[in-house]
Amino acid sequence: MKNLFLIIVFQIIAMQIACGQINNKRIEFPIQGTDLESFNIPIGEQGVIVLSQLNKQSFNIRKFSTDLEQIWSSNTNLEANLDYVTSSFDGTVLSLLFSRFRSNSYVIFRVKVNSGEITKYQIYSVDRIEISNFKALNFSLFIGGMVNNQPIILFTNLKERKTRILPAVVKGQAEIQSMDLDTIQQQINVTY
Repeated sequence: MKNLFLIIVFQIIAMQIACGQINNKRIEFPIQGTDLESFNIPIGEQGVIVLSQLNKQSFNIRKFSTDLEQIWSSNTNLEANLDYVTSSFDGTVLSLLFSRFRSNSYVIFRVKVNSGEITKYQIYSVDRIEISNFKALNFSLFIGGMVNNQPIILFTNLKERKTRILPAVVKGQAEIQSMDLDTIQQQINVTY
């Protein structure tokens, strides 16, 4: 009787382990020896974007579903010596910011996450910004950071291709603590 009980317990444990292994899905993103860097960018219920910088002038973007199945893949070129800085996702478009450290030139790639369509924009600022925040909402970009120990927000309207520095709310030793994206109200909230 005792042996029968142990056999049943072991069978139940073995079935649970087997079921757990079947339901768990794991994916490894292979990095080739020539790849410089790889970044995983979660896009909520739509899955994950994997950004792989192949060399100094090109990168690959792949979208995976929440089941970790590849949906699409695309390669894109950029100018030499630009580094990936950060990204912003507004629910439909993923914006990728590339720049050189403390440069006044920025390259933004807008990636439509449903189709994989990529559009490239280049913007310039008067001053070199030490970037601390980046948000994109529709066709508006907000780059926050410091210039000469002063907080600034660089605003760009991509439709009109116009860039300007927004007036500072505070002067002195303040810095931007956060920039939060509110997709429901269609606004950016800045905390100093």
